Amino acid sequence: MARSIYVTSPEGSTGKSTVALGLVELLAARGRVGVFRPVARSEDGRDPVLEVLLERDTVDLGYEECLGV
Repeated sequence: MARSIYVTSPEGSTGKSTVALGLVELLAARGRVGVFRPVARSEDGRDPVLEVLLERDTVDLGYEECLGV
């Protein structure tokens, strides 16, 4: 069984965040889920997509642990 799933696309606005949220919800039923966002852009310093993903009860990591650059 795969231990990692990467959601990626060569361009933006393709629905990656929606797919990632769905995967977190689906996999949460099987146990703990980790989230890592390698590149995030934000106007106010916090990435809203990462914030939503981290709101799930099964993601037991802090914001800084899940963010690349």
